[in-house]
Amino acid sequence: MSFEEAATVFEGDESAYTDFDVDHSDDDPRFFTIGISQSGKFLFIVHNEEDDLIRIISARHATSRERSLYEESESF
Repeated sequence: MSFEEAATVFEGDESAYTDFDVDHSDDDPRFFTIGISQSGKFLFIVHNEEDDLIRIISARHATSRERSLYEESESF
């Protein structure tokens, strides 16, 4: 998984689900985003935001549970 592909989630998936990562935000506030990349892959991305810039910390394929969370968030 490239960071370039992960970045496409922020550029193109208007339904991407983002939430605060309570468990991993000790010194640095972190967020996670679940969304679909431009190539159609479901991704789970850990990132932080500073001065309107998103810094991707990690990216991987979303699990089935994470996909369900994404799909549930679309219904609201």
